[in-house]
Amino acid sequence: MRGRTGKNAATYFLPMALALAAILAAPFAGRDARAEPNATASQTQLLKQLYLNGLARMAQGDPGRAISAFQVVTEVAPGLPQGHYSLALAMVLADFDRRERALPEIDKALAALPGQPLFVIVKVMADPALSSRGQDGALYLTAEGAARLRQAATGLDRLPEAHNARYLVPVLAALEETRDPARPYRLANFSAMVGANGKLRLPQLGDTPQAFGRFFALSVADAEFGAYEGQLVARLQNGLDSLSPTNIEAARYQRREEALRGMVESAR
Repeated sequence: MRGRTGKNAATYFLPMALALAAILAAPFAGRDARAEPNATASQTQLLKQLYLNGLARMAQGDPGRAISAFQVVTEVAPGLPQGHYSLALAMVLADFDRRERALPEIDKALAALPGQPLFVIVKVMADPALSSRGQDGALYLTAEGAARLRQAATGLDRLPEAHNARYLVPVLAALEETRDPARPYRLANFSAMVGANGKLRLPQLGDTPQAFGRFFALSVADAEFGAYEGQLVARLQNGLDSLSPTNIEAARYQRREEALRGMVESAR
């Protein structure tokens, strides 16, 4: 990026390198490799690795830790709707009480791919105007919210890029009617699906609890990542060399120094 030289460049690039190093160092998950997107790409494909790492954390039932990976993806590749969708999903599942923060991200995804079934489902979950969680842990839906979920369910088995989406069909088909005219439908046991270690139990998968987030995973073609790869590398002060142990340690010291300076300033 132009205009960043010397100390200012280090301030910007080194924390980014440190964050990337931490994300790339995290192990991939996936108990059933057939059900997850291919995670065997070269470690030089940084953007793809970040995205896959986010999916892996979702598959582990840890949407909170997936957020950091997807945030970098959306910053570097703002034109990639799958990144915005994945970030919105992670935000909703990680902290449902603050789900409104996911609305700008899912709206960006829907603006690029209107009607994409998984995007629609996340929009309904994120939007308080369409859904709310009851004291019984169920997700209560407006008539419009329920209609959107039913429509989305009709397209889930026709998404080759979403390997596990078909398992959501019976979940959405289990919507129950309520006597509340404002929220006439509900999805029972929703609270068990969200948050850290949110699980879904399906007879089709041997009744073994599965991380709810893994049913939403979307594959992305290498070519789509490739269009942005150069932008990610350009954000590292010395390309891939910025991930060296020396620079990582320098970033740590720099952050400690800044924290101490802040404490001194606040004490004046």
